Amino acid sequence: MAPTKKIEENVFGRYGLALWSSIRPRGTRERAHLILKFFGKPLHFREIARLIDEHGLYKPGKKTHPQTVHNELIKDKRFVLVGRGTYALSDWGYTRGTVRQVLATILEKHAEPMSREDLLKAVLKVRQVKKSTVIINLNSFFTKVGKNIYTLRDANKNQ
Repeated sequence: MAPTKKIEENVFGRYGLALWSSIRPRGTRERAHLILKFFGKPLHFREIARLIDEHGLYKPGKKTHPQTVHNELIKDKRFVLVGRGTYALSDWGYTRGTVRQVLATILEKHAEPMSREDLLKAVLKVRQVKKSTVIINLNSFFTKVGKNIYTLRDANKNQ
């Protein structure tokens, strides 16, 4: 009796059903997802395109266009922009949004003012940005309530 499901090996030596996207990815999004999952770290969209080609995930003799990868990653909620052109998988704990939105979310969850250092640490866990970007956002959009202690601007208005 022959098996009803075909098992194959992907380019990274993993086995599974041929119809699984992790074994036979179809489309740029699935290829990018497989690359990020295998390498396990955020990558720039140009690097993802290069790795798709390098591992033979695209048509032989054709090159993956980096801009296509970028466009596909923007549209898919499985991917999160964590730095300039750098994407991670949302499964890894990264969140969508601007640095300002990330700061607001952190302060809302914490429910009380936080030190600049604690805010920097929290943002840098979910974003690859310069410290100066975080500080500029803190000074521009949040209220300083003590020496390097910040709170949500709206929360301060209600007091």
